[in-house]
This record gives sequence, structure tokens and C-alpha cells, in this order.
Amino acid sequence: MKMETLKTKNISIRRIFLCRGAWLQFWASNILRLRWSIIWNVARMLLCRNGLGYHEYSCPKCNSKKRIPHTCKSRFCSSCGKVATDRWVETSLSQILDVEYKHLVFTLPAEFRGWFLQNRKVCLNAFFIVVKDTILDYARQNGFRPGLILVLHTFGSDLKWNPHIHVIITAGGLSLKNDQWLKCHYLPQKVIRPIYRYRFLKQFKKLFKQGLLKPPPACRNIKSYETFNSWLTQLYNKEWYVNLGKTLRESGHTVRYVGRYSKRPVMAEYRIKSFDGSLVTFSYKDHSTSQCLYTTTTVEEFISKLITHIPDINFRNIRHAGIFANRVRTKLLSTARIILNQTPKHKPVPLSFQQRYKKTFNIDPLQCNNCGDKMLLSHIVIIHTETIYERVENKHQELLKNYHAQKEQKEKDRAFKPRSP
Repeated sequence: MKMETLKTKNISIRRIFLCRGAWLQFWASNILRLRWSIIWNVARMLLCRNGLGYHEYSCPKCNSKKRIPHTCKSRFCSSCGKVATDRWVETSLSQILDVEYKHLVFTLPAEFRGWFLQNRKVCLNAFFIVVKDTILDYARQNGFRPGLILVLHTFGSDLKWNPHIHVIITAGGLSLKNDQWLKCHYLPQKVIRPIYRYRFLKQFKKLFKQGLLKPPPACRNIKSYETFNSWLTQLYNKEWYVNLGKTLRESGHTVRYVGRYSKRPVMAEYRIKSFDGSLVTFSYKDHSTSQCLYTTTTVEEFISKLITHIPDINFRNIRHAGIFANRVRTKLLSTARIILNQTPKHKPVPLSFQQRYKKTFNIDPLQCNNCGDKMLLSHIVIIHTETIYERVENKHQELLKNYHAQKEQKEKDRAFKPRSP
């Protein structure tokens, strides 16, 4: 029986993963290829507001009760990710200087995407280091030390694997003696691009020599350093796209843009246009034509596209450098503010659930629906993370055992299959 096609307002990523046991089937079929961070983040997302415990409130006047379910805090959850993103944006804006900024984008030739997917952690860390050092070395040669916020995006608008780094950089910085603020609005393409390309290729060769790079399937013939070096030669004269954008007087919009998908799923749910239980249709922007296009994929393909971009546990998608680096930020920002005659901004106090709900929906969630009186906390049910982790791990071991059992049975069936005369 064909399911009724769901329209935009009724569709969520969670609902697609749960429909007809889609995630469980995908998990069982791809169990050897799934990173633990994927399994853990998806499991938490599916339990969000339904299986993680709750706070129960009672009305002292009419004795009615209301349960506020606990959320998952997973970066793969649309609602929890939005809260985390909003907090990061507010905190970042309170800590940066009130100066002009530039928004830069560093990309890679498509030939490297397979290597990054195969060697995810080591390649992405190297990418961060190369971009940071390229900018800081150029700035140092020109006598100043800027502030940098680097944000990794691993996707294009159509969800394909396309690692690139957004950089928000002060248009200038502290002098090397920390005694004045030097402005710099111009970053020359002809200087930055070759430095970036040289540094990246040098770092990539170093990683291969150290045995830290495993060739992707498309490059399985590369087994020696000589072959690898020969393969890299084709990329020296290729276009390495670096967007050294316009100067920004207002940094807030860019901070919100680059942080939007660093702590939440790579697809906003409003882009999902229809879902019939088997096929998902979503929209994306073609940046070459600025057109809004639509694509339809199977549920399995849709899940695969989304989970590819879940980062490893404890991997930092957002990093700071220069005068924004964590180890020197307090001292150098204080120096810069004195020179610029700026006062520190107050660090925002995180909103409570009640405050966020009232701000979003203009409704007090702790007001009794019957009599309007204020409800009071009466009971808390907590399900500890360790318990959930153990349940997910046990399920993973069960699926893994079933996978090996089915594989063994198939091998037996092939071995005893009678040969045709």
C-alpha cells in the first residue's frame, strides 16, 4: 500500500530515519562502514524528547501535571543543534573585537575529496593547519597579527562531500610589538593562492611519507611515494579556489552563516519538500547559476548523504587562531581593546528552556493550561548517558553478530550449491 506523500511542514529528519525502520535497516546493511560517531549521534537524535527522561511539573492549584522531556544535545538533531548554534554565535559575537572583518573561503581541487573521505581526521586536521599557517605567515611578513575564526564545512548545497574552510579574519591586527592596531583590507590573490597550494601539497606529501594516508578506491594503484608524487604533479597547475571576500563592517551575519551548520545537521528541514516513505525530495541552490533546484533520492541515499558529514567524536569543526587563539586570547584581546578604546562585551547568559520557549513561541511552557497558575517542579526522571551508550553498543554488537552469521550462511550455501551438469 502506497503511503501518503508528506508535505514540508510534516517532515523531519527524525521521522524519515524512523519510517519503516529505515535507520535500523541502513545500520544493519552498512555496519562495517559506519563510524561510531555516526551511530552515537543518530541514536541520541532518535531518542530526543522520547526516551531520555523528563522533568515533571505540577500545578499547586488544580493539581494538573505536565512533563517536559529531556533533549539529546546531539549536533545531528535539528532542534538541539539550533540551540547550540545560537549559543555559539552569541558567545562569539561577545568575544570578538568591534573592527572590520573579511570572509575568506579556502577550497580544494576535487581530486583530493576521496583522500579526505578515506583519511578523514588526519586530512581535515592538516587542512586546518595549512589554512591557518598560510594566513598567519602572510600577516607576519606584513607586520601584524590578526584574529581568525576557522569553520569547517564538509558539504556543498546538494550534500555532496566537498570539504572547505570558511575564515573570518580581522581586517588588520595587532602589530608584532603589540603596541598599535594596523589596518589591512587587501589580501592579494596572487600571493595567497600559491603559498596555500605549496603548503598544502608539502603537508600532503609529508603525511604520505609518514604512512598516514590510505589511498581511496579511485587511487588504489598508488602504492609508492614515487607514484604518489607523480599523481600530485597534475595538481600544481590546477586552479585552487580561494575567495578573499569583501571587507565586512558587520561581522554578525557572517558569523551566523558559517556557524549555522557546524553544530547542527547540514540540511535545514524546510528544504525537504516531500517524502512518501521511499523517496525524499529536497531543494538546493546551484551557486553557479543561483537557481533553486530539486533532487529526489531514495531514503537510503538520503541517510547516507546526511551522516557522511557527522564529525568524529571530539573533533573540532570550529577553531581559533592569531589573537583569537585560546591560549593568548585573554591577554591579546585586552591589549587590543585598550589600543582601540573599546570596552569588553558582557558574555551572554544562556537562556533556560522556559526563556527560549517564551522567546520563540510567546508562550510560558510552565503556565498551567487549565487554570493559568504557575506550575512547580515535582519530579525528575533521569536516564544517564552511560545507560544509553550501553544500550546502543549492545544493539551494535547484536547487528554485527547477525551480519557475520548471515555472511557465514551465504558462504555455506555457495559451498554446497550443486553444480549444473
